[in-house]
Amino acid sequence: MTTDPDPVEQEHGADGLDDVDDLGSGHLTEASRAAAVAAALPLVATYFVRRGTLALEAVPRLAALTEQTLRRGTRADDPVLAALRLRVALVAGGRLLDLLRKVVASANFRYERVRDEHVGHLHGQLDVVRYVKERGRRTVPRRYPVRDLRRSSVTPENVLAAFALLWFLQELDTATAVVAPPHDSPEAQATTAIRADLKRIGTNHVLRGAETAAKQVRRRESLPALLDTVEARIRAGHVTRPTAYLALTGWVRQSLLGRPLAEPGDLEAVFYGPEFDDRLFELWCLAKTGEALTIMFGEPRERPAHLLDRSPDPLYVWEAGADLVDVFFQPSLERLTGHRNRWRYRDGGRSFRAFPDVGVRCRHVDGSQDVVLLDAKLRRRAGPPSEEIYKLLGYFANTDGFPVCLGGIVFHDPTGYTSPRGARRYSLVERPEDSRGHVEAVGVDPGDTAGTADAFAVLAGLVLEATGLSRDEAESTAIPGASREPEDPEADEDEQRGSRVQELAVAQLHALAGRLPASMLDATAAHLRTVLGEAWPLLGSGVRRMVVTAVHFGDTAPDGADLAGPVLGLCAPLERLLRDRLAEPALSRLHDRPGCNPARWTLGTLLVRLEEATTDRPSGPASQALRRYLADARVQAGALAALLPELDRLRTRHRNKAAHQGLVERPQWAEVYRTVLAADQALLPRLVTLLPSSPVS
Repeated sequence: MTTDPDPVEQEHGADGLDDVDDLGSGHLTEASRAAAVAAALPLVATYFVRRGTLALEAVPRLAALTEQTLRRGTRADDPVLAALRLRVALVAGGRLLDLLRKVVASANFRYERVRDEHVGHLHGQLDVVRYVKERGRRTVPRRYPVRDLRRSSVTPENVLAAFALLWFLQELDTATAVVAPPHDSPEAQATTAIRADLKRIGTNHVLRGAETAAKQVRRRESLPALLDTVEARIRAGHVTRPTAYLALTGWVRQSLLGRPLAEPGDLEAVFYGPEFDDRLFELWCLAKTGEALTIMFGEPRERPAHLLDRSPDPLYVWEAGADLVDVFFQPSLERLTGHRNRWRYRDGGRSFRAFPDVGVRCRHVDGSQDVVLLDAKLRRRAGPPSEEIYKLLGYFANTDGFPVCLGGIVFHDPTGYTSPRGARRYSLVERPEDSRGHVEAVGVDPGDTAGTADAFAVLAGLVLEATGLSRDEAESTAIPGASREPEDPEADEDEQRGSRVQELAVAQLHALAGRLPASMLDATAAHLRTVLGEAWPLLGSGVRRMVVTAVHFGDTAPDGADLAGPVLGLCAPLERLLRDRLAEPALSRLHDRPGCNPARWTLGTLLVRLEEATTDRPSGPASQALRRYLADARVQAGALAALLPELDRLRTRHRNKAAHQGLVERPQWAEVYRTVLAADQALLPRLVTLLPSSPVS
């Protein structure tokens, strides 16, 4: 949490449990700090504090941890790469400045003969050849051509030093042209100081004299040849004091030829030191929350490329079944919930403001929303983090925008989430036991990769609850290792994800319907009874509920709402009828055989098996069992076979698009409504009249 000062630690927590801080609380180890920076690199690299109160420190071997991140591309205008480029340059600039100071302090030079003229009288070595050629020329005063021996600093090694200086100043200009840190930030101050120091040392006669030759090297792109020459001169003993030049050639090969943004194992970048650990922990938690929800819902529609603009808009947006899930970083509680805070200061009437570290808003198809608050505190606890939990409960009490209180606390456990004594997790539920209030507290460390994934899966389960799943459903879906039905091995990834999204959407719509008075759905049910006529009583109570729920929210959703959920909800009854009235009873005795458990089939696999069963080519035990059942139940195989292509078109044209693309608008909803329910050849009444109403023995 970011606004209020931390309460004074007490000897015992507010719940009577011993939760005093352990020694060293509030800081990460060097290894954990590097792991946190690497895991949240795009966010950390583009996060600049607004005041120069924090010290900058180098994080070594960063590229070895972030090679995948650094392969994002080489576009010059990529803000993440530009920000990282600036941070790398600040480390490189400090080293270059130190090297150049050593170079000019012990600069190598060479003597060279220079052709010149002396005026008035001769005071050097006469160039006899030129003098003879020009002896007929009469000048006043008399001019004598001479050959002088002068000391020059334009040696290959000094040209290399001047080249490195020019390159680095250009590197700073390139990075700051894309990413300009706040003028009062430590990065801006360090950039200004390094640029001034380097320009000052560039006025030294050694570097200034070699500048013209260095520009030619850059223009001709002959740096590799220059490096080879310098190294050869050092090996041959032509450089009197080679120590500084040896270090310089190594720096140039690593930084320039190695391209610091792509050389794993050698990259160092400058970030804030231990004083920044609190904010680093928050940014890391934001990144890990995004990863956990991506595992849960698939790739987000929007994800944060950087944190440069500090926009109040959501950083992540997911299409999650019938919901849209937005993730914010340190949002205002009023903006997140859409409700004014209850507590205000008497003088001036200002709101008692609050900024949770991560806010998750689940927008439902009916226009309502539920919110999950996640708060990160880099504090070690021997027991439950009761003070932080009480603060979270205070957030819930400060606004009317929490119909369901869902939240999580992330605290620091240097041993990681999992240990011999079990997972570092504390769960609280609201009384009475059937209420939906739920708070989770997990102890994590950035260095514990596997445990961290498990811990944030627990927090992702809170988001699932906010979308409409029950606590038990969210637990079984979110926690790694929980028992689940294996996915259909014959279906591709898109088909499997479509099934998961449809299942989630149906559960969400039913949860929303459960909050409504029963009378609100009665009008929809009466309308559907008229539309479906004789087919209505054949559907059964469970399928009727699915149809009523989908149609109610599809018809009453506010303008502009995403109707993917109602589309999925209206396709689900067709799949339910095929599965419950044909596939399950036909294969009830074959579930143990591979490929014969229809509960694990996707809709695509189910339609393929039925197509095989209604033709003369059943290809396996499942198809053969379905064929026998169709005959025993006296199902018209020809009529069912004619219906299957239409069901498959509905699957590919509407159901899969709703599951994968989202943003279904009202015209597509109306088309699905007509296709399933209201057209002359509507699919649902045709299908239900073909199927047996009860299992055939």
